[in-house]
Amino acid sequence: MVLKDKILLIMDKSKTKKTKSIILLYITCSNSYEAQKIGEHLVNKKIVACANIVEHITSVFRWQGKLEKCSESILIAKTKKKLLKKAIKEVKSIHSYECPCILALPVYDGYENFIKWIYNETI
Repeated sequence: MVLKDKILLIMDKSKTKKTKSIILLYITCSNSYEAQKIGEHLVNKKIVACANIVEHITSVFRWQGKLEKCSESILIAKTKKKLLKKAIKEVKSIHSYECPCILALPVYDGYENFIKWIYNETI
């Protein structure tokens, strides 16, 4: 077993069942207004427990064969893994982008009371 596998095995053993099923959603938005609109929508529907907005990032990417650069905002949301499909559906329905960045990131560990709070605040 290589060191990487040993570290991942140790990390996996330290997780509680609830922690393993928590994810962070990383969503880029055209501006902070759109990020706030999407965040409030997801929180109101209890699809996410919390949404944080990071304003004024610069994104560089290729879109339809052309190099693009724009200012965006990031929405980071905490939720349960089982709500991912529902979150994606909701975000796509109100997002201004044709192909919005919606990524799910695993949570390896965290403050147990905060994890419980996420569970209590989501459906």
